[in-house]
Amino acid sequence: MYRLLSLHERFPYFLPTVSAFALLITLPPFNLWPLILVALVPIYIFIFQEKNIRRVFSGGLFFGLVFSGSLFFMVFSSFTWIPEAYLFSNSVKLLAIPIVLFTGFAITLAIYLFKVLMPRTPFQRAMLFGIFFAVVELVMDNVLTGFNYGSLAYAASHIPALRFLASVGGMFLVTFAVTFGNAALSEALRFLFQT
Repeated sequence: MYRLLSLHERFPYFLPTVSAFALLITLPPFNLWPLILVALVPIYIFIFQEKNIRRVFSGGLFFGLVFSGSLFFMVFSSFTWIPEAYLFSNSVKLLAIPIVLFTGFAITLAIYLFKVLMPRTPFQRAMLFGIFFAVVELVMDNVLTGFNYGSLAYAASHIPALRFLASVGGMFLVTFAVTFGNAALSEALRFLFQT
């Protein structure tokens, strides 16, 4: 934990980058889905440790753009339709730019609001973190008309208990559970390393 924080001091956006790439490799083609249980711990620690609200905003933006940019690059770079329709294929690939910007700003807004509204108790912080990420996924799902490949629930679908939650409350309840779990783990680590 101390090494992570010292790296954070030398490279201010190290923790958001680690979180973004950890989330990215939980999805296909990498399929390292067990990382979904800890992938958001670095960004949570970054949000909590960073005192400068502008750096929290820019760190959130960096996290959002790195995650969504890498994700959509993987999805859209291999898009081909028919060889004669190069204009259509390139137009679809360029569509990734506004999607990445929208996704990045939605994640940034959630992280910024979480920092500004951060409650006092660890349980309330974990709840709010989970709620904000679930709301971001709900908004992105509605705006992007159901494109949910980057959803945390997608990677968590390999875990039987979370599949049960999906049958009860859908992908947004799974997203809430994953982010709540990551935040609770972060709070436990903070408690262990403070004493």
